[in-house]
Amino acid sequence: MIVRNFAADIKNAASVVDFICGCLADCHISVKNKTLIAADEIFSNIARHAYDAGGGNVLIEIDIRDKVFITFTDSGAPFNPLAYPHHMPDDFSADSDIDGLGIFLLKNVTCDTGYNYTDGKNVLSIGI
Repeated sequence: MIVRNFAADIKNAASVVDFICGCLADCHISVKNKTLIAADEIFSNIARHAYDAGGGNVLIEIDIRDKVFITFTDSGAPFNPLAYPHHMPDDFSADSDIDGLGIFLLKNVTCDTGYNYTDGKNVLSIGI
């Protein structure tokens, strides 16, 4: 298992992608792409929405077995993305302000997802 802590700041999104890419060096390109789409969406949402102005951290754990499993842990406001509706809107365009599109992407590129809120922490796990 590979573990790394990042400040929950959108400026760190590229560093998160680089970290995950390095961990997936031996994985098939389709697994890498799906994992990076999901991880970027999750980290970006935590960075934008989980914490107040004081900020916080995101612990990322990567476990590569027969699948890639990544767990994101933060101490921000409780939020279960799996409990929200997801859809691809009929009128999607680059200019649209659409809630739920990230959740749609997450649910469509992962095969195993799980969420719990324990001891003041959001724990979101994905499998690719």
